[in-house]
Amino acid sequence: MAGTQTVTSPIVLGFDLGSKSLGVALRNRFGMILPLPAWFFPRLEEPALVHYLLSLMQTYQPSRFVFGIPYHANGEPSVQTQWVIGVIARLRLVISIPITTVDERWTTIEAKERLHELGLNEKQQKDYLDSMSACIILEQDEKQPR
Repeated sequence: MAGTQTVTSPIVLGFDLGSKSLGVALRNRFGMILPLPAWFFPRLEEPALVHYLLSLMQTYQPSRFVFGIPYHANGEPSVQTQWVIGVIARLRLVISIPITTVDERWTTIEAKERLHELGLNEKQQKDYLDSMSACIILEQDEKQPR
């Protein structure tokens, strides 16, 4: 059609980093947020995690990463909070794109609710939960003022 203009958004990858898995979501050029397969890893294999994140950078060429930061319900940091912040700090040493963060306190609960609405029982939700949480992390990031 003559006169139509395509608006593109920057590609952004969102992450829900857990102790055994990495939930991944992509905001594509059209602004759609899509879950990608979760990646499961041994926690002490941080070099493998960094290698995987670098491969995602190469594949999707995002403008930035967004990580959820896990806090206790009362807002206090946990051991997991410190670990995720440490991973982000070490990742910043090896990548050139910006990394932003959002509070992910309620993302797992909301992700479970969404998956339940799709008709998945708890056992079926296991494979999708972390990536659905990563989608919610990207949604929260979009609401943050820049």
